[in-house]
Amino acid sequence: MHETCSWTHQSPFGPLAITVSANGVRHVALGRTNGSSARCSECGIIDDAFGRYFGGDATALDQIQIDLSDASTDFERRVLATLREAVPAGQTTSYGALAAAAGKDGAARAVGGVMARNPVPILIPCHRVLASDGTLGGYGGGLDMKRGLLAIEGVTVKKRAAR
Repeated sequence: MHETCSWTHQSPFGPLAITVSANGVRHVALGRTNGSSARCSECGIIDDAFGRYFGGDATALDQIQIDLSDASTDFERRVLATLREAVPAGQTTSYGALAAAAGKDGAARAVGGVMARNPVPILIPCHRVLASDGTLGGYGGGLDMKRGLLAIEGVTVKKRAAR
C-alpha cells in the first residue's frame, strides 16, 4: 500500500472522507469531505468495494484491510476486531452481547463508547450494534444512515415504542 492517501467517496448517505495508510484503511469520516485528494493505487479498489456495498453487495467490504493503530486501548482494538469477525452482514448484536463476546461481560456502556470512537465505521460495522431492546440506539452518521446500512444488509429494525 501507498504510505498515506486521502479522498472523498460519495455514498448514497453523503460523503465519506477516507484515509488509507500503509497498513490499510485508517479513517472513514461519515458526512465529511476530505480536503486532500492524494490518491493511491488502492483508492480505486476501495471505492469499487464501497460502490458494490452501497449497490447491495453486503459482503463487498469484508476483505478491505483495516489499520487500527488509532484505537487507543487494547479493549478498543479487541471490541472492534470482535465486531468485525463475529457479526457478519445481515446479523446484529447488542452492546451487552458484544461486550461479553470481547471478554468484558457487563461493559455495554464501554462498548457504546468504543462504537462512538470507531475510526472506520461501515468497515467495522458499528451499525450492526443495537440497543438491548432491539431498537437502533445511536449512530455517528445519524439513525437514517444506520437504518439504511442495515437495509442494504437485509436487516429491518423495530421502531422504538411510543411513550
